[in-house]
Amino acid sequence: MLKLSRVIACFPLVLIGLSSQAQVPFAANQDWRGSFACPNGNIAAHLRVDAIERKGEAGHALVRGVFTFGGSEKMSAASHQVSGDFTAGNALVKFTPGKWVVYPAAPIPPAGFSGTVGEAGDVFSGQMAYGKCGALSLTRGVSAAKL
Repeated sequence: MLKLSRVIACFPLVLIGLSSQAQVPFAANQDWRGSFACPNGNIAAHLRVDAIERKGEAGHALVRGVFTFGGSEKMSAASHQVSGDFTAGNALVKFTPGKWVVYPAAPIPPAGFSGTVGEAGDVFSGQMAYGKCGALSLTRGVSAAKL
């Protein structure tokens, strides 16, 4: 387990690589769980999708949720609201941070991450954009007990 008192922040999210015919891989009341790599080890990550507002054409939606980091015996969890506009046609969604739900233990700057959702629509793979942190992987529907 790792301690992440310095790596909890607002995280804009960018998804790239989905085909223009892809459906929105997000749904209300959905969980995406996994981790990202930092020099001090892997950090638990969780995106809880709270609401989806479909917009016009297929594959276009406004996604709202809460992003959480940490939550181990070595690191307290922190979380904040996020919202993003997903468009399968240009394969992008950028989640922007909202209000903190649970404040981080240490003041750190906001960061982001980008990546792709696999063809099955249930695995997000990408890179953190925070200091020396790197690979990120989130899987849809995985319970916290399986991490």
